[in-house]
Amino acid sequence: MITHKNQSSDIRALGLVLWQLLFTATAIYLSFSDNGAIWFLGQVLMTINLFQWFVLHHDFVHDSLFKTKILNTVFGHLSSIPTIMPYHSFKLSHHQHHIWTGWRDKDPTSPQSYLKHPPKWVIKVVNFCWKFWIPLMAPLFVLQNFWGISRLFRSFPKFTDKRNVVFSMLIILAVYGSLFIWLPGIMLKVWLMAFIMFLLISDLVLMSQHTHIDSHLANENDVKAFRFSEQTKYTRTIIYPKFVSRFIFYHFDKHAVHHQYPGVPTYYLGNFPVPEDLNIGWWEWLKRAKSLSAYDLIYSSPRESGVEL
Repeated sequence: MITHKNQSSDIRALGLVLWQLLFTATAIYLSFSDNGAIWFLGQVLMTINLFQWFVLHHDFVHDSLFKTKILNTVFGHLSSIPTIMPYHSFKLSHHQHHIWTGWRDKDPTSPQSYLKHPPKWVIKVVNFCWKFWIPLMAPLFVLQNFWGISRLFRSFPKFTDKRNVVFSMLIILAVYGSLFIWLPGIMLKVWLMAFIMFLLISDLVLMSQHTHIDSHLANENDVKAFRFSEQTKYTRTIIYPKFVSRFIFYHFDKHAVHHQYPGVPTYYLGNFPVPEDLNIGWWEWLKRAKSLSAYDLIYSSPRESGVEL
């Protein structure tokens, strides 16, 4: 049950954001070092930092990290820069995801909603990348859902939505364009490797949450969205060590809890019990998921593959 103790707090959120900024500065400082060991430590910290910016970015699009909504918008644009996920695109698409979780061809973030039958060459490429740990799923997911401007305009035709989507994209393009024009060497040294490692982590997190689950197909029929309380049947929770869950994921790994209570900020998700549906340890999930091809992981269910995740 949501109580006042689990509601968004401007003070708690500001403290987390200030810590994240300090963490960012520390990781950047270490990544400038000419000492290989110190540079690598900086890159590892930068990787963690980028992922944590994504976690905060996710809460900003829910208007849940800060109690004051305008602060979520302001800092959401800030967090869109390290994550390269346009704030308004993410917000619009993610809202629809929370409505249609459980319906694979209605959820706009599910590949089956926009690519029911991938070409054979696409299947071969994604299977190869998944097998050999080449981070492809997360970049494709972000490009398709948050940068695909024609698809976004079709899905969200209001002028204000279109304007906000374009504005969100221009912020990121302007920042990275300026950085790569004026500071290309620094970007290669400080940013590139950490961002690749961030994509690798993002691939695994993305593939763990809603893929290979016995969900439903609407097949263009009018269907009713599942209530938040029912979405735990279609949302997987990966169990990590408590330290990792609290200090690395900021409880973002409590994904089924998040779908039950999407308005609860990430820093309070640890206060709720994890639902009994679809829980699995991180190592066991990784072994089983890597035993499947990417295509089977995304497009098939346990009934079809015989592999429970």
